[in-house]
Amino acid sequence: MREPPRIPLRQIVVGVVLCLPVLILAACGGSSGGPSTGSPASPEAGPSGREPSAAALPELPTYHEGDARPLQPGRFVTAGAGFFPGLELTIPPGWTTTEADSGEIGLHPAADPDSGLFLWKDMRAVVTHNRHHTVGEVRNDVGPGAEQLLDFLTRTSDFSVVSAPAATTVGDSIRGTQLTLNVSRTANFAWNDCPDNPRCAAILTDPKHWGGNFFAIGGDETARVFVATVHYPDGDHTLLVTLDAPDRRQLAKLAREAQPIIDSVRLPSSFINN
Repeated sequence: MREPPRIPLRQIVVGVVLCLPVLILAACGGSSGGPSTGSPASPEAGPSGREPSAAALPELPTYHEGDARPLQPGRFVTAGAGFFPGLELTIPPGWTTTEADSGEIGLHPAADPDSGLFLWKDMRAVVTHNRHHTVGEVRNDVGPGAEQLLDFLTRTSDFSVVSAPAATTVGDSIRGTQLTLNVSRTANFAWNDCPDNPRCAAILTDPKHWGGNFFAIGGDETARVFVATVHYPDGDHTLLVTLDAPDRRQLAKLAREAQPIIDSVRLPSSFINN
């Protein structure tokens, strides 16, 4: 069995997101060293079919996972070491970040730090429980595509679907599917390191950037997950936009506050594999 994670005090109160070897409130990511940057794909066929306007925008500061840092409001573009290089988004006043690097963008309302908006890419489904001491390991029987991930989210017994999958468009015409879920009443996490054990469930990981860490929820914690396939000359990738809050009421509040950011997302016309 792996070394037990440490549990921050606030996690005992507001639900859980599990990471090995550390437990934190939100998603886990980051990298222990500098990212490796691949060659950009041809810019001729980006998701929006338009050339980017990012050249004149300030870069979103790259920040590896840590304590929340205030963000200046404004429109930004992600840098070569950032998430999905060339992605544009607008940050309203009153937001902080716990991570902004190749592994994710994690944003939180300064007045509600236990809720978060997360942007991820190319995620994989994981073992949801620790009954066989394998929690958080990649599920090789679930493919990386959007349809496979959505099937996993809707058919896994440790999750309870609050809002059924529905076609949704976010940002600059990024078409995908959105659903809302929490932990089912029958979940058996089988690990006391989850404050809400047995009502905890691991969900997703980014095996390239997160190492052994993974995203999980517990208790009344509720997540709204948008999954889209985005097409580039080098192949298809998945984009995920996730809202995570301690309960449904706070999720509804977060959704209202985060909508301007979600609406502002614009993907680059070429993909850099960092």
